[in-house]
Amino acid sequence: MLFQIIIALALALSLIIVIIVLRLRLAEYKRGEDHFRLTMLEQNKFFSIVSHELKSPLTAILLSIQNQERILNSIELSGVTQNKLLQASNVISKEIKTFASLVNSLVDLDGLLDISKISAGELYIDRKMNNLSTLVEDIIRREKPQLELAKIQLEILIQENVLVPIDKLRIDQVISNLLSNIIKYAPGKPAKLILSTTGDMAHLSLYDQGPGIPLGSQDIIFERFERAGTTASAGLGLGLFISKHIVDAHHGRIKVKSMPGSGSCFTIELPMID
Repeated sequence: MLFQIIIALALALSLIIVIIVLRLRLAEYKRGEDHFRLTMLEQNKFFSIVSHELKSPLTAILLSIQNQERILNSIELSGVTQNKLLQASNVISKEIKTFASLVNSLVDLDGLLDISKISAGELYIDRKMNNLSTLVEDIIRREKPQLELAKIQLEILIQENVLVPIDKLRIDQVISNLLSNIIKYAPGKPAKLILSTTGDMAHLSLYDQGPGIPLGSQDIIFERFERAGTTASAGLGLGLFISKHIVDAHHGRIKVKSMPGSGSCFTIELPMID
């Protein structure tokens, strides 16, 4: 057990060093140094390699710990010894998952690649007529374990058969990002999702009872590297920026209403006519 902890800590330190090097390299690239000027293809390849190298060892450690927990549950030990070993294993597992989450936030591969596409005017949107009601139901079903883990009671009001010309994967990305923000910033509190239509527009609203967004920040949260929550929250602040560009590409609109201390409401409006 101690050996696993030492390995995990050593690996965590190594990953932190890799992340620091990555961020320094990106900083140099942003300053326009000639020897760090990468083509779009080189950037994508670079981020793919870094993401893989960071995530693979974490996955291996988690699998090893999960296997150890299965073994502990299958062998006969005194109750006290088994409980102590399982508790220690759970602590390691929790910390590795927390670190993995931090890695995913710091090296947000999909987000950074989307930023590259947006900057280059190459964000591809494949709009086809889809049932938005069904898509929302599928997303909620997929996110249900995370909502339950965060102890969020989600009230759902979905109008049936709302047909909208959308890129299904991209709108899924937007809605999932909004739900993940509720899980991150408003755990343990009720939330509400409403899908409705007015005229030729579909409206999807997500209400939470989180800390809310300061009035001075509401105009900038859809900008690059801004976040919906507090400054202490992990992440690069790409989700809402990317979401806005995706919704804009659908000729729609995403907006927020919020009062500090009273929660927030994010609304997506999408035209139902192509």
